Amino acid sequence: MCPEFGPGLHWIESVMTVPDETGAERLVARVSSQKGLVTPYAWHLAVFNDEKEIFESKVRWESPDPHDAAHPFRARADGVEYIYLYPTFG
Repeated sequence: MCPEFGPGLHWIESVMTVPDETGAERLVARVSSQKGLVTPYAWHLAVFNDEKEIFESKVRWESPDPHDAAHPFRARADGVEYIYLYPTFG
């Protein structure tokens, strides 16, 4: 599902839907790239391409930090909806 994210394993997590600039719902996720069951060498903010049926990396950042799963949840504060990733967003 992540053919252009580099070598190794790709762990899809923090999956959520958000509206794009036209208001259409888009599936997004945080994806780690790992060379085996070791510390990730990169993270991606990915958007699912409905036509190709794959995730595409929109932002990539290098990270020596160990893997830490994040779980999205929606919350409303002062009339504004936010998506939080608990415990972290890398």
